[in-house]
Amino acid sequence: ATTTAAAEVEEEEYSGKTTATTARGLSRAASFATDPTPLRENGRDCDHDRAGRAQAVASDIQRCFHLILGLKNSSGEPIYYSVLENALSRLLQTLQIRIHRRSSHQNSHTALNLAVVFQMLLQCPIVLEKRCAHLLRQTCRMLHEAPAQVQSAVVERIIHLEQSHFLLVIKNLQQCLVQYLRGSGWNLDSSAHHLIHALSLFYQANELLAARGRAHKVSPATFYIADLAATADFRVEFAKWKSAEYQGPDSILRFPFLLDAAAKARVLHIESVLQMSDMFQSAFLHQAWVQQSRRFGQHSVNDKAVKKATNPYLVLEVRREHLIADTLNQLSVHWHDLKKPLKVIYSGGGEQGLDLGGVQKDFFQAIMNKILDPMHGMFEVYETTRSTWINGASFEALQEFELVGVLLGLAIYNGVILNLNIPTLLYKKLLGHTVTLGDLFDLDPVVARSLTQLLEFDGDVENTFCQNFQVTTKVFGKFTTHDLVENGAEITVTSENREYFVKLYVEYLLVDSVKKQFDAFSRGFWRVVGGRALTLFSGAELEMVICGSPEVDFVALEENAVYTDGYTEHSAVVQWLWRTVHQYSTEQKRRFLNFVTGCDRVPIQGLGTVVLCIQRNGADSDKLPTAYTCFSRLLLPEYNTEERLQNRLALALEYGHGFGLV
Repeated sequence: ATTTAAAEVEEEEYSGKTTATTARGLSRAASFATDPTPLRENGRDCDHDRAGRAQAVASDIQRCFHLILGLKNSSGEPIYYSVLENALSRLLQTLQIRIHRRSSHQNSHTALNLAVVFQMLLQCPIVLEKRCAHLLRQTCRMLHEAPAQVQSAVVERIIHLEQSHFLLVIKNLQQCLVQYLRGSGWNLDSSAHHLIHALSLFYQANELLAARGRAHKVSPATFYIADLAATADFRVEFAKWKSAEYQGPDSILRFPFLLDAAAKARVLHIESVLQMSDMFQSAFLHQAWVQQSRRFGQHSVNDKAVKKATNPYLVLEVRREHLIADTLNQLSVHWHDLKKPLKVIYSGGGEQGLDLGGVQKDFFQAIMNKILDPMHGMFEVYETTRSTWINGASFEALQEFELVGVLLGLAIYNGVILNLNIPTLLYKKLLGHTVTLGDLFDLDPVVARSLTQLLEFDGDVENTFCQNFQVTTKVFGKFTTHDLVENGAEITVTSENREYFVKLYVEYLLVDSVKKQFDAFSRGFWRVVGGRALTLFSGAELEMVICGSPEVDFVALEENAVYTDGYTEHSAVVQWLWRTVHQYSTEQKRRFLNFVTGCDRVPIQGLGTVVLCIQRNGADSDKLPTAYTCFSRLLLPEYNTEERLQNRLALALEYGHGFGLV
């Protein structure tokens, strides 16, 4: 209908009849949306054809509105602005009546027709204007009330919007939501829910593209609303979200796609602290019981089990030379203490160090490097991406895979960032999300592109690809073949069954071939982080929590630095230091971070949250710089030249290793 209206506007050469054309076009749109009889062309159902023309329809709708609003008077104002605004209002009223009337017996044709009209409304420039926010809110309300079949059809339609307009609608919905929440005291009432629901449909459309092996229309970060994270009291929001009996305003945590990974990490930290507090209280109650029992001469309370229960910490005492074996043995002894705060002690080797954070950072990175090494046999590295993936043919005991999961869970639980080259799809699997062809690109883009070409090929699939229902993989240097279905060697891939073949192929590579090992890994992970907070994250966001932010911003680190024992930001050696590290490569900057903080990764909130303290450590000398990694404190002698500082710092970064008491 809008395409016809646009054509009539052109034919009439901007005559006064455009008013009637506009109203008639929108009226046709309303009739088109509510006609239960499917349109037919040449006696056949054209539903498939209309869906296939979605891109053209989106373009035609945009052209129609451009033509109508392009007609302006001598003052430069659109002639038919008010006409179009009134027509849109009438259309919304009509749709509201028809949606409620037919919500119980929608069919696919009606759903598609309604989806086209919602698409038209969301593409209308007037609906997206600030002064017509009431039209946008009304559109979102009806979209929220529409049957699920209609909403699914809307998702399929908005996928075809141009990227610029897709982004424009998201930004307008966000602005309308923030403006409304500010006026309502940030209470998530029904009107706010309608706007959030509309945003969620755009989010679904964006993720649907990725699931189909195509690029996101916009980055998932586009949906984050900074004002929500800035104003929310996450302790209160977490309590509301967790409580089944709570009857007040809804919690923003019900809509995690609106919050960035840093905000979700705060919720995860709150949950971890609460769980640690429970373990602390339990340990102190045990301790009180032991002391009371001793008063009455019950000597049996001195056994190791009771002593362990009274310790509020999970203490791992390990040797560097036997890191994996010692850790496995220690964790098997402390299996019920995993939710206690962690303390690590290096025994042997002459190392001394109080674990106030730095020792455990070193421990996690050291043991993960050993376990993930392909030479250990548990994991393998894909050549094209250098990503580490589970070795489904590993001979190692499943208990060791469970240990890796426990270690990863302990790292998250204790707020330790790790340097891991694991694909995002592993984190998606941990969260229980379905993996798709799009996820295979992170691990093996060559195979993923081949499967995509198979799906998109327009020709004789059977004789061109000559593929049967089998998958061939390389195991310890030898190629092995696996049937995807019974007698897979005898079943040829055709145009009709290729989607099923790709589905089975991806499932085998990412799920079935590593099922036993991954299940053990996941079991260990969730044994530590069994709370609800992780359900807020996407796979990519969980990866950021574990591996930190990819941005190494030393300008933010310098702006947040403090100085002590005679140093100021104007001290010559301090200025030399910053000039030196700013010139470092990304790899050198990470080594500097590792030296001063015990970790080469950037916190998810960025380096602006790291308070680096630079402390004077005597006059000029041959001493190397040292660091208290637990407190991010750099002990820097007052060298008399910049060259001397650069030389001493380079040596410290090259050879700095281990811990000692100063």
